Amino acid sequence: MDDTVREIIYDGTMTQLHRYLREINFFSFGMAAVQKVTNGITTVEEVLRVLPRSAFSRRKSLAVRTEQFTPLGVG
Repeated sequence: MDDTVREIIYDGTMTQLHRYLREINFFSFGMAAVQKVTNGITTVEEVLRVLPRSAFSRRKSLAVRTEQFTPLGVG
């Protein structure tokens, strides 16, 4: 967490926070997990075991999201 995120959390709005996180290309735990599954580093089962369901609550299912990523070295 950088100083700007900390400042927005205390004094800003959720809209400002989401906008800033998009600007800095923040990679959420959920999206990082999807990429790791796609790259063969872990499994969907392991991700679902470790991460809370809320990590995916505002997103399509994990299986659908993985279609957006191309594994490293492929494509």
